[in-house]
Amino acid sequence: MVLTETSNSFSSLPTLANKTACKDTAADLIHVLVTIAHGARQEFSLSKVPPRGRWGSPTVKVFNDSLMAAFKAAIALRHHKGEGSN
Repeated sequence: MVLTETSNSFSSLPTLANKTACKDTAADLIHVLVTIAHGARQEFSLSKVPPRGRWGSPTVKVFNDSLMAAFKAAIALRHHKGEGSN
């Protein structure tokens, strides 16, 4: 289910096909996102991320939403400090 949601989210992004001859840009996008997250690692905090429950439990959504919020906060803080671009 998560993979399907991720695929749907990825396919709704503006196409990158006109920027490269390669048709599969998913690996490039993942690399960029991981690089951004790595750059913000000093700001990253899991203190507000609750434990993840069993697959299909309500806590999985809460975990995912909290983890996404932690990543967003770290990236925003890093960017605000002027160190967001590498």
